[in-house]
Amino acid sequence: MVQKKNENYQDQVRVNLLGQTYSFKGDGPEQIKEAARLVDSQLWDVKKRFPNLGRNRLYLLALMELGNEYVRLKKENEELLDFFAREE
Repeated sequence: MVQKKNENYQDQVRVNLLGQTYSFKGDGPEQIKEAARLVDSQLWDVKKRFPNLGRNRLYLLALMELGNEYVRLKKENEELLDFFAREE
């Protein structure tokens, strides 16, 4: 499943998102696979809630939900870092 490209040392990984196969390049195949599992899970969750939504809208809604979660976790991380910095 993982193919190495000699010219730039990036891994090419094939992943399945919502029943379709896509290829991605990156430096860490396991991280790409983990991200794909997260995205695929989010896509299926959105599809269950909105079964008649077109593929493009479904992808956008899942992307916005993941982006919202990222912003929330980033803020939480910053608050924790600030808290521990004050404790020192």
